[in-house]
Amino acid sequence: MIGHEGDRWWAYCQACKTGDAVHKEHVKLTERAPAESTKVETPHDIVSVHDLEPMRRRQLEGFLLGKGVAGFNLPPWGYSASRKRLIIRPESWQDTIGACLGRDITGASPIKWIVYNRPERAWVVEPIRHDRLSARGTLYITEDLLSMYKVRWALNHEFRGVPWNDTYIGTTLGTGITSSMLAELVRHPFNRIVVFYDGDKAGVKGAKTVAHRLQALLPTTVVSHTTAPDGFDPKDMEVRDIINHLRYNGGGTL
Repeated sequence: MIGHEGDRWWAYCQACKTGDAVHKEHVKLTERAPAESTKVETPHDIVSVHDLEPMRRRQLEGFLLGKGVAGFNLPPWGYSASRKRLIIRPESWQDTIGACLGRDITGASPIKWIVYNRPERAWVVEPIRHDRLSARGTLYITEDLLSMYKVRWALNHEFRGVPWNDTYIGTTLGTGITSSMLAELVRHPFNRIVVFYDGDKAGVKGAKTVAHRLQALLPTTVVSHTTAPDGFDPKDMEVRDIINHLRYNGGGTL
């Protein structure tokens, strides 16, 4: 008898009464999205990446690589089997218990990202360097969380060994900017803001709109906008391409 399961091939000999299995090295994620995918309570079955079964961990790491991001680009992350979502808790949300974001891994849910236990400060802004946090100099803003962490990794790689203690990365979790985000930037302005959205129609329009709104409300801040190359997200780009793109396309004013 020969069988083919989701994570292995197996064989069993009726005459010898013995068998064995060969586990697959690469497994495609085929789970269905749960019917109650709009549920917003923090999942109770979140398992840290370090505690996941090896096969599940490889599946999720493969999912991230398919999105242009490596697991080590992210802060500590986990997985909720009941929600079929990769769970990321931004470092800037640590003060709110249970606050995290869940990314659908099935490709079947109409909602890619869900915010669980939304904190009062419902957007993400973090310093490029973990060990540096002082002046609010430059802020780069991306459209989604994975792009944010990919750009952060790229800039941290570029700035390694350089005392960049005033550079931050953030995401608007979409192509718009909310009133609460704007209010926070007015209260705590940056010297320079670069809006770096996806290279599609929504990203081009959103980057321009957000940049103009910021410039109108923050007259002392230098605001510029750019997008990834046509058809790409920032997270799809190579590290060196992100650095070069921001160096030559993200420095101009409106």
